[in-house]
Amino acid sequence: MIKICRLSIGYAHNADNERGMKDVFDTAMQEAGITMDQISLDGPTYSTKTHFGNWCVVPVLDNDKTERLAAIFNTKIDNRRSIIEEKDFSSFPVGKKVRINYTSDFGFDCTGEGKIIRNNGELTILKKGSRSKGWSFRPWDEVTIEVIN
Repeated sequence: MIKICRLSIGYAHNADNERGMKDVFDTAMQEAGITMDQISLDGPTYSTKTHFGNWCVVPVLDNDKTERLAAIFNTKIDNRRSIIEEKDFSSFPVGKKVRINYTSDFGFDCTGEGKIIRNNGELTILKKGSRSKGWSFRPWDEVTIEVIN
């Protein structure tokens, strides 16, 4: 799984109110000695490619270089989550009980438990206590899955 997060860009670093967000970000990257390749993500969809938001950069890799940038901006990293890759599917055989954590379409953190019933390029999980409800996840979906006993 790829660990990702959101990096807030410190607006206070724009003291003269003349520089834009990208200029402030580039200056901090030069100060930290970090390149965009060290923190960026290049997934198949817009939401899985690193892009600028409103004084933030999302999604970025959750690593020490991102932490260093946050320290320069005097901000915190937030919205930590994971992206599941196709190679991760092999660690979830059919019949395993799992706990999932994902963000809903409305921005709520959701947690659930269930059993894997299908693993064929798409991971299908039957919700605990249900005969027909559950979840399906494809590669590059934002979800954290852990095996439970």
